[in-house]
Amino acid sequence: MKTINKILLVILAFLGISCQKDYEFNEDIVQEYVTTSFGNKANLMQVNGWMSFLDLSRGVESRTWTFPEGVAINLDSTEVTTSASENLKVSFIVPGVHKISLKQIFCKEIETEDGLTNEKEQFVEVTVLDSVRASFTALCRETGAEINLASGAKNELQGGHHIDFTVTSTGAPNKNVFTFVSEDGKAETVEAVDGIASYQFYSPGLYEVTLESSSDFGRSSIKYTELVNVIASEDPVDFIGAERLSSNTIGLKFSRAMKDASDCPVNAFSLNITNGENMIPVVANIQSVSTDVNIVKLVLDTDIYNTDNITVSYDASVGNLITLDYVYATNFISEPESFDFKMSNLLKEAGYDVGFENCTVEDWDKVSWGATLWDDYKLSMVNDNAHSGNGVAYAEISAGKGMIMGCDTKVAGDYAIPVEANVDYLLSMWINVQELDGTPVNGIYPNITFDFAIDTKWSTGVWFNNDFVKGQWVNVTCKMSSSKAGDSGIIIRATNEKSSSALNFYFDDISLTKIEKRP
Repeated sequence: MKTINKILLVILAFLGISCQKDYEFNEDIVQEYVTTSFGNKANLMQVNGWMSFLDLSRGVESRTWTFPEGVAINLDSTEVTTSASENLKVSFIVPGVHKISLKQIFCKEIETEDGLTNEKEQFVEVTVLDSVRASFTALCRETGAEINLASGAKNELQGGHHIDFTVTSTGAPNKNVFTFVSEDGKAETVEAVDGIASYQFYSPGLYEVTLESSSDFGRSSIKYTELVNVIASEDPVDFIGAERLSSNTIGLKFSRAMKDASDCPVNAFSLNITNGENMIPVVANIQSVSTDVNIVKLVLDTDIYNTDNITVSYDASVGNLITLDYVYATNFISEPESFDFKMSNLLKEAGYDVGFENCTVEDWDKVSWGATLWDDYKLSMVNDNAHSGNGVAYAEISAGKGMIMGCDTKVAGDYAIPVEANVDYLLSMWINVQELDGTPVNGIYPNITFDFAIDTKWSTGVWFNNDFVKGQWVNVTCKMSSSKAGDSGIIIRATNEKSSSALNFYFDDISLTKIEKRP
């Protein structure tokens, strides 16, 4: 027992010494450290939330926190304007950006940006968000009429018209989702982007509209029943175009939602396919597309290929295509040049930034041949004069020089394309020539050629003469093929070695598609 008592005495003595050292102040140590209960995160909170301000500095003789008047209260609900506490907990009751001051006086001088001093003032900025409260405004796009936001308002809207919604919710929500419920119970959701959402109303009847706004601090929703009453349209339905949906299916796209077309007479449609010889396929049946009510499907008894010239026409005196708001489709014809085969861009699938929106110059390697001729050019990624989007590439090639580059010229790599042997591919690129002398020298014109890295030929591309238009976007296309199969990048070569003038051009929106030959 004596031994145990001795041990306890030793432990208590040690604890006593430890505690005494914790509370002793070492006058040689002066440190400044101020933080909040939010730590290193942004001081962002919702109104009526609580926040602690902590002065963990050492060597402080006095401190004064100062708050704007009328914005903060302490735990007993009294207003806080000043405090000398080293640990202060407050609730902000007014939304806004508030600046809190802390003045400290130290027992000795400390190092600051302005030199040595024993006094320092610093500030903490707190952003206080209002409570999330969902709200929005709405306008009919076609007429500009403001939508009366009230349950039972039954704002009349012609079928096929749009309503544009603008989110006005308080509390800076980071997600705003609209839900539209038609009279038959079908619901669709649209998430607002940058506070804007649009919805096209098709089917006649009453619609309910709900907005749910949410943030990291809370959520709110607002619902209007019978807000919109869709009536029969007075506008004609427009035929937009024809596209390939599958190997033997054509989609006819309209400006508005169509009723089930399965009972439309097949002989209302005439199709003609030309590919070396005339061929008239028979429409096996007609269907509507459940995932896109604007499309009517024509299922054929033959496959179609992207080398076909396809014409589709509709005779309204025979057919009965009608919209959900009871407007009959009129005669139309789809010409071959407007047919959309929905071809996959092999470059995009392989990871190429085909529109130059996010890539850098370093992403496009110089394909050095060990000669100054082919490396002496300047490539830039710029944000002006793009064909589409914001980004565009700009090449500057001096007189008597050339350019060879590729996004990936290794046989296999991150941007490798699976190339089939002896198969034709179609490369398309938009170019805008700024400077050019198209006068040939010894029969050689300035040119841009394209090849697969695994099998270069330098025989396909675009040759420039003085008739080539400058200062406008022009689409150039060429066939490419390889005698070898394998994974490959593409190489772009520009030749200006015989010219006495620079060759400068923008280029954008590159695509590579496989050419389908009809068997």
